[in-house]
Amino acid sequence: MKPMTRCGFGLLAGALLALG
Repeated sequence: MKPMTRCGFGLLAGALLALG
């Protein structure tokens, strides 16, 4: 897994946690 993809996934997860 590329660092860029990993970072993007982390941001997406953070957004979902913030909304949830």
